[in-house]
Amino acid sequence: MDTATINQVLLPLGLGLILFTMGLSLTLADFRRVLEAPWAVSVGLVGQIVLMPLLGLAFLFAWPQAPVIAVGFMLLLACPGGPTSNFLTYLARGDTALSVTLTAISSLIGAITVPIVVNVGILLVGEGSTRELPLGNTVLRLFLTTTLPVLLGLALRETLRGLARRLEPILAKVALVVFAAIVLYAAVSAWALLSQQVLGLLAPVIVLNLLVMSMGWLLARMARLSPPRRTAVAMETGLQNAALAIFVAFNVLNDPALIGPAAVYSIWMNIAALAFAWWMARRA
Repeated sequence: MDTATINQVLLPLGLGLILFTMGLSLTLADFRRVLEAPWAVSVGLVGQIVLMPLLGLAFLFAWPQAPVIAVGFMLLLACPGGPTSNFLTYLARGDTALSVTLTAISSLIGAITVPIVVNVGILLVGEGSTRELPLGNTVLRLFLTTTLPVLLGLALRETLRGLARRLEPILAKVALVVFAAIVLYAAVSAWALLSQQVLGLLAPVIVLNLLVMSMGWLLARMARLSPPRRTAVAMETGLQNAALAIFVAFNVLNDPALIGPAAVYSIWMNIAALAFAWWMARRA
């Protein structure tokens, strides 16, 4: 199978499966939580959609990177919460319901927020890069690849609950394998470039991840959220959907060199989140 088929067919299908599986885990009650706990949801979304990109820009101005790496970081930070954030929030004794709500909403609106954040990042740290995400076309492609699968999963859960409950644990395992396969495929496909970037990326990835998780926690604390909700906000702020970043790099921006930050971050963020979950669980 040629690379074009994998990039244009299998990669979108894999990402769609991950997000469809997430949709299966949702109910309309998760969205009603916006009305039940508007302050907590608003704080979490501000952390994800506003705080993270701003921190990313400040970080890249303080610690300049090559333009392709800087754009890769902004692409990563533009993405919504990762597929493992809800489970890791649960392990950390955090507010899992809030985590699910934040992941769901950020994934639904990601079709709009991702191209806006990435284009701003390209303008500010791309140093004259000719890359640009055409807003209308990108919103449509991301809607079909990310938002629509979540809505389809949610619709199946609401209409055929018995089937959805049987499918969810099976597809959850499959989605985890697919997520790992996407990251592995991206690393292998761009290994010539990635192998030159890995060592230089380790330190900034670790520092940035710890920074955004800490600032997410601090934002929630300043907003006077309860400790379980602080944990949820910190997890949602620090765990990104790296598979989406890889999809955009390959299929929208057509530049595999951009995947470096997402590939390295996807490994480190889970290590850091597991350590955070263990520490929080012990405190609880």
